[in-house]
Amino acid sequence: LRNKSEGGREKISLRKRDYGALVAVEERLLAEGVGARKRDLVRLGLQLLKEKTDGEIVILLGKFLRKSAGGKK
Repeated sequence: LRNKSEGGREKISLRKRDYGALVAVEERLLAEGVGARKRDLVRLGLQLLKEKTDGEIVILLGKFLRKSAGGKK
């Protein structure tokens, strides 16, 4: 991880459905007259995570990972 004081860009890979979810939220916001980029939505998600306790994040992550793995066999 980079030093917190350093700025920079980071590339991440998203599953098609996750990218589609970002696009869908972006389009919903546009319909409401709010222009937000996908990167803004990702940053918002990070801000929301910062407000959670470690325990809450562990619970949410567990639910998310179970849901994500549900379709795989």
